[in-house]
Amino acid sequence: MAGYVLRYQSRRLNTAATRLGLVGVVVLTALVWGSLTVATRLSAEFSRQGFLSVAAASVVATVSAALSVVFVRVDGRPVTVLVAAPFGVTAITLPPVVAAFFSPTLAGLVFPNTETIAAWILDQVGGEVAAYFRAQYDLSGAAYALLWFGFSVPIGWAVGLLVTLADLVRPTE
Repeated sequence: MAGYVLRYQSRRLNTAATRLGLVGVVVLTALVWGSLTVATRLSAEFSRQGFLSVAAASVVATVSAALSVVFVRVDGRPVTVLVAAPFGVTAITLPPVVAAFFSPTLAGLVFPNTETIAAWILDQVGGEVAAYFRAQYDLSGAAYALLWFGFSVPIGWAVGLLVTLADLVRPTE
C-alpha cells in the first residue's frame, strides 16, 4: 500500500519537475527555501548567524533538488533510486533541521523527535555497533544536520525501492 501511495506521489513530482524543467525546479526550490530564509532574516527569533545558516541550508536544498532532477533524467531505475531519491529527500529535510538550531519553536519539535528516531534505530541495530555509536558520538549541534543528511540516503533508497516494487507488482504502462 505504501509503495502505491509513494508511486503516485513520485509520479506527480516527476510530472511537475518535467513540466517545470531544471530551471523551473531550481527557481521554485529557491523561491520556497528563499522565503524561509527571508522569514528568518525578518524574525527577531533568529540571529545573523541563524539567518546565514538557514541561507546556507537553503542553497544546499536548492542544489539537491537540481541534482535530483538531473539524476532522474539519467536513464535507468538504479540511478533514480540510488542517487536522485536521496537528493530529493535532502532538499526537503535539511533546511528545517538547520532552522531548528536557531528557533526555539522548531527546536522543540525537531530535536526531541530526532533523538527518538536515532535511539530507535540504534535499538534495532543493537550490539557492539549501537554501543560504539552511543559511546563515540554525541547528538548535539551540527550532528543533528549530519544525521538528517545521513537519514536522507536510506530514506531515499527506501522510497525508491518501494516505488520500484509497486511498479513491478502493478506496472503503469
